[in-house]
Amino acid sequence: LLRRNLIACGMEDRGKILCLDFLRLHYLPRYLERPEVVFFDPPFAVDCSRVLERIVRLKNFFQDSLLIIRYPENQSPFLNFPCFREEDLRKYGESIIFFGYLRRNFE
Repeated sequence: LLRRNLIACGMEDRGKILCLDFLRLHYLPRYLERPEVVFFDPPFAVDCSRVLERIVRLKNFFQDSLLIIRYPENQSPFLNFPCFREEDLRKYGESIIFFGYLRRNFE
């Protein structure tokens, strides 16, 4: 579906779709350029805080990327992560979609 959407938008040459287990990822492939936009859609059974921890660990790669993160409405993963700057938050059914960035110079 993502690939079809890239093609429909005429952007297949600008996007890369990686199908991988982000939580098991220890490093990012060297051929990857820093992304402008990244969409994270972990299964609802996964605690989204684990995804946020991994993003923070790879902060140099994601520093200037727009992060779009989908999580279930019964989770509040950003409470313990003030390093994320929310630009927009939307609710669709049982999903919450976060649009934002990593704050600069956080520890």
